Amino acid sequence: MPAIWLPEVGNLLLRAQRRKRTALDELAAHHGLSAYNAAYLELALRRGLPWATQDKVLSAALIKAGVAVAAP
Repeated sequence: MPAIWLPEVGNLLLRAQRRKRTALDELAAHHGLSAYNAAYLELALRRGLPWATQDKVLSAALIKAGVAVAAP
């Protein structure tokens, strides 16, 4: 993997945020989530899908955000 990969990903996320195409950092900060779990939350919100998880922090964030949580 090229050494510049990580800064490039960061740049892509910043550009998407500036263009209002992502709110992952807002979701992560608001719910105390990792970027990985914030991506799951964003997907569930965008698609209106229930989500199954055993991760307690993600489960609490899903419920707080109004996403139905299915039993895994």
